[in-house]
Amino acid sequence: MDQGRFLELRDKTRQLTLMASVLLVTYSTVGAPIAGIQDLKTTLKSNILTVIAAEKDFKKVIVNVADQVKKDVNECLVKHGFSQLDGEKEKFLIGQISDVAAEDHAVTTVMHKRICSFIKGSITSRHTEPLKVPAGYSAFQTELSQMLGRFLRLVSHNRSVFGMHYANIIGSLIRKQQDLSPR
Repeated sequence: MDQGRFLELRDKTRQLTLMASVLLVTYSTVGAPIAGIQDLKTTLKSNILTVIAAEKDFKKVIVNVADQVKKDVNECLVKHGFSQLDGEKEKFLIGQISDVAAEDHAVTTVMHKRICSFIKGSITSRHTEPLKVPAGYSAFQTELSQMLGRFLRLVSHNRSVFGMHYANIIGSLIRKQQDLSPR
């Protein structure tokens, strides 16, 4: 019954992973001139969300995302007294952002592992202290918290409604495995 909700959360997790990856690639490619400029993170996040809002397939809009990021970075550089990116650096930035859409991209893989660890930690944690947002996701703290809240509500609901049913299934599987094991 909740499959659609879980799939929606999976898509939101993927979207957050890709957006965080784009920000990391952008900041590492452009470097010092934009380091520490919080306005830029907010602008990039907002504009990337706008660009990808209507499209589920990130690969289809990645070129538009790259162009928007390039535009936002150049405007920020000028606003803060730096020169715009030269043609070579712009091409490199666009290429780096375009590569993020690949399933096996190193940055995307690391960011995916971080968000999965964060989600797993939230499920298994018994601590009362707040969870730390994974590195690279600070700009998406609100979205991450909302997504995690929805996920935890679904998990909690499923545990309370179907817990005994799942326990019976797992118990019978364990008994079968014990019966099949050599003595």
